[in-house]
Amino acid sequence: MILDTTAPAEELQDKLSALEQLLLAYGRVAIGFSGGVDSSFLAAVCARIMPTNTLLIHLTTPLIGTPEQTSFEQSVDGQANEGPHFKLPVLNLSVDQLQLPQVACNDANRCYHCKHAGFTAIVNHAKSLGFPTVIDGSNASDRGDYRPGMRAAEKLGVRSPLMEVGFTKDEERELLRAWGYPVWNLPAGACLATRVPTGEELTREKVDLIRTCEDYLHDLDLAQVRARLVGGCMHIEAAPADVAKIAALGGTAVDAEGKTPLPAAIESALRGLGCDHISPRGYPLHPRQHEPVTCQKGTGLFWQVLSGEISRGSRPSSTHQTSRDDRGAIRLHLLLPIAAVAARRRTHYFDESFIRHFWQMVADGRNFDPRCNRYFSRRHIHFGAESLQDPIRCRS
Repeated sequence: MILDTTAPAEELQDKLSALEQLLLAYGRVAIGFSGGVDSSFLAAVCARIMPTNTLLIHLTTPLIGTPEQTSFEQSVDGQANEGPHFKLPVLNLSVDQLQLPQVACNDANRCYHCKHAGFTAIVNHAKSLGFPTVIDGSNASDRGDYRPGMRAAEKLGVRSPLMEVGFTKDEERELLRAWGYPVWNLPAGACLATRVPTGEELTREKVDLIRTCEDYLHDLDLAQVRARLVGGCMHIEAAPADVAKIAALGGTAVDAEGKTPLPAAIESALRGLGCDHISPRGYPLHPRQHEPVTCQKGTGLFWQVLSGEISRGSRPSSTHQTSRDDRGAIRLHLLLPIAAVAARRRTHYFDESFIRHFWQMVADGRNFDPRCNRYFSRRHIHFGAESLQDPIRCRS
């Protein structure tokens, strides 16, 4: 479905013309091609105006999801029976970022190191084949998001023409649909590493289990779903329409917070796939493509506060001294107002109701309110085990 926020036809055509002129000015280009909407849109534009000067370079990695890999195969190999194909030369590289310790440790810089390794391979092969300019699909909708991978791309000289011209993802979808490419409505995906909270080690076994679970859920006709492995427990998140499908499968309803009990059949199937512990509820995904922030219980002063060891009504000062395992990416006095927003309460104070509400969110593995996610992403704030050493482990 195309949103009403896309540019008017004339403005969109002007933007497309600007993009075409920019791409032609690059000369010979190599596209970092995942098979998702963004890189597919770039491929479609290049196929129209400069097919002999374009190379698609795809990374086959253990971290790519099945929908994106399938989209790649269909768009370049002509396996789909519907729509046109790019008919551009393709170079497929195999890169296993999980072999890199700085990726497997899954600290706050994991995305940067992972993207740096991938783009290094792309840039080196592109230049060796006579394609001096490498471009990626970062677009105007990504501005303001916390995306360390963009920093890695910039460091290696990768250009982002969609962002330079100001194309949004909705505008890309509109043109892809008009041109007949079935990828136009591919749900937003994300690297499978995002399914494991920062600070928890990434292993091939975890990633394979996540992929297997998501493939099963996709087979149930759930279009946009995430299987998150948090502290050994599998949490299922889905777009609101898919949460409704989960509820229908179980004969239950979706509650006011967008959650629904996980049907026994799905829980049983997930156990059969290798999940020892499963959250009993299905949770809604953030409506944007951001990966929502999730938390799990830990130790330290912050958690002592939430559990009531600091008297209600007290207010922490900006100079409040925290223990070593409470220091980190965000100070206690900054976290609490944000947490208050997450609890839908406009208070900067500890009160009994707030503590009970927020503590229950954490204990349940709840997602923060989207407003809280946007607050974090705009300020490049994230929680990591390297900074908090257990009290709060979050992933953005």
